[in-house]
Amino acid sequence: MNFAKSSKVGIAVLLSACLLLGGCGKKKADADAMADMANETTPLAQGALENTITTLCTVASANQEDVATSVGAPILEIYAKVGDTVTQGQALCKLDTTKLKDDLALKQKAVKTAQENYDIAVSRAQAGVAKAQEDLNLCYQPQQAALATLNTMRATLADKDATDQVNPKVAAEVAAFQNAQNVLTTAQTAYNAAVAANVDGKTDLNPFLNAITVAQADVNAKQAAYENARQIAYTNMYAICLQGVDVNHASALQPLLADYQTAVETAKTSVLACNRAIESANNSLADAKRNTVSIDTAKVELKTLQAQIDKSVVTAPISGIVVASKAATDAIPVASEVLFSISDSTDFEVSGLLNEYDATLVKAGMKAHISTDATADIVMNGEIKIVSPTATDAAGNFTVTATITDPPTTLRAGMTGKMHIILNGNENCFYVPTDSIGADKDGNAVVYAYTAPEKEGGKGTTTPISVTTGIATDYYTEISGDGLSADLPILNTPPAA
Repeated sequence: MNFAKSSKVGIAVLLSACLLLGGCGKKKADADAMADMANETTPLAQGALENTITTLCTVASANQEDVATSVGAPILEIYAKVGDTVTQGQALCKLDTTKLKDDLALKQKAVKTAQENYDIAVSRAQAGVAKAQEDLNLCYQPQQAALATLNTMRATLADKDATDQVNPKVAAEVAAFQNAQNVLTTAQTAYNAAVAANVDGKTDLNPFLNAITVAQADVNAKQAAYENARQIAYTNMYAICLQGVDVNHASALQPLLADYQTAVETAKTSVLACNRAIESANNSLADAKRNTVSIDTAKVELKTLQAQIDKSVVTAPISGIVVASKAATDAIPVASEVLFSISDSTDFEVSGLLNEYDATLVKAGMKAHISTDATADIVMNGEIKIVSPTATDAAGNFTVTATITDPPTTLRAGMTGKMHIILNGNENCFYVPTDSIGADKDGNAVVYAYTAPEKEGGKGTTTPISVTTGIATDYYTEISGDGLSADLPILNTPPAA
């Protein structure tokens, strides 16, 4: 069906009525045989012309929510019944959680006791691990002490062995230092002898003093050279001596080596025992910690019970009207059983059926006009939401669903009506009955305007107006052209060529 609107005529149904009555122009009811029957006209309509497909439809809530509860407790109070309007979050019913709370208290007590026992067991096991580790650390102390004593003796003996004679360069500097000291001693002896022989005081002693000064300077130089050479060579001398100290001082080191070996063997035995103790302590700790699994499970049960208690009041997930209810006082809801169904009372959609041909013409997003018997003359605007991709019945019909963009407050789910789907249209155009369009000698579209006679009983005149056609519906065709105006009388039937 096609749906047309006009500022003068209203909707296409009214205009069609005019046609069926023989035109909206004035017509004498008692016209005689001499009346100008060719002059039956229809006023040129101006307004919206829409090419539509019409289907019967049913109104439904676009948003309906089912309300269930997972709490296994009897219903204590019911606050909403079918037909009630509720708001989101409003209480629908309340469950009796007395038994759940008792179970919760018992489980809380059991979990507390289990946690305390667990903490004690873990604490003891951790202490056992720490003690075993401490004993292991103590195992090496005698061995470390014996080794320290042995190494101290080795260092002492190596230091004693690191004499000046070990390094040839140092030995040469020692010999040079000793020779310089001998020269100094000789010079001092000569000076002392000259002093003793100089009874009359006439002997010149300066040469002897000069010899002492030179000899002393040489001694100082040779001593500095020796000390520098020894400082440079000592580290190497000590390392060489330390390397051979076990052989060179075997008798002195043997008792200390024996003590160290004894300490090593004792440590091995102690370490083995301590490692076994650590392994055992760790196993005990692991056993103690395994008990946390049961505690964790019990804690999860506590949370589940508390969550159920917290959900004792069943609330509306959306605002709307309660359209169904299975809630009954003292009844225990089955898991996930629907207690209430709530339909959004402000958001509606309609659904209808299209035959397989019409289904190919309708697309999501197309506009529609919707009306119901219950809402009287209200024409609602809609938009196609979806056309089912497959046939929904054995006859090959496809379900089409549209949202209603401006539902009135009187609209209710379950109402039935009609949906006019707009395939194409023009919001403001001239249109005439398709049969009133003729053709000129060149085949161009033309309509005929009629001018009534000036005198009663006379004949009117017709004026052809070339037009361009546009949207065509089952009954009307859009026209445009010069000389058109609203309500211009147009012949219903073009004159014969």
